[in-house]
Amino acid sequence: MTRWILRIGYVAIVAVVILSAIAIYQGIVAARHGKETLQATLLVVDLIKQHVETHDGAWPGSWADLEKITPPRSSIYEWPADLQQVQQRVEVDFAADPRQIAQQTPEEFKAVLPIGYYYTYKDKGSVQALIDAVGEHQ
Repeated sequence: MTRWILRIGYVAIVAVVILSAIAIYQGIVAARHGKETLQATLLVVDLIKQHVETHDGAWPGSWADLEKITPPRSSIYEWPADLQQVQQRVEVDFAADPRQIAQQTPEEFKAVLPIGYYYTYKDKGSVQALIDAVGEHQ
């Protein structure tokens, strides 16, 4: 009887160790994906801001419009070479109404949304800068 209890105890300890390792691994993967998605989201916000500023306030109509723009700052992504990777991490509402965006706060802004794991991005200043740029052309 005592041996069975010891065996059950060992199995429980091994199970806890394995489950803990899996949880730690998933946390590391989520953190890495979150960082990559944050960088992709900020890149897209910057590209849209550049587009708005250079096209008299016009919102981009597609990814093709953004491909032509040189990013204003460095990123982990090479633009436009990494377009497909960015598209997997960021959703853009290309039908967004700039007049509505100009009236939004960063918290209300939903024209650019991260996909999957992500860190907050609306408090980094880029979204407010984009809203301001849109507002200047309305």
